[in-house]
Amino acid sequence: TPDEVAVQSVKLALSGKFDQLHAITETAWEKDQWMTAMNFGFGEMVRAVAKCGGVDQVVVTDRKVSASNDLASFKVWVTLKNSDQKGCASFNPGEMAVVNTAAGWRNKG
Repeated sequence: TPDEVAVQSVKLALSGKFDQLHAITETAWEKDQWMTAMNFGFGEMVRAVAKCGGVDQVVVTDRKVSASNDLASFKVWVTLKNSDQKGCASFNPGEMAVVNTAAGWRNKG
């Protein structure tokens, strides 16, 4: 489902598993380009999440699916395992989208 792909995508991104995220992403970028961009864009966040014990839960909010059922956009709420630790508050990493392809729902990269 679109929600499952959204949750999986966020978990993979925040754990630094960019190669696995690339495998479920609809993008024209080559894998090497993708990995470089993701490390640059998410590297600091990945390190901060790791210091907080990793992702505990990802909850999809504000889901909107297109009338043609080929695009879904979301906001997500991320809770970290050590959420009681300073600097480990829950957060919304931003809006994201998934697309419905011949291979099923995929992260929109």
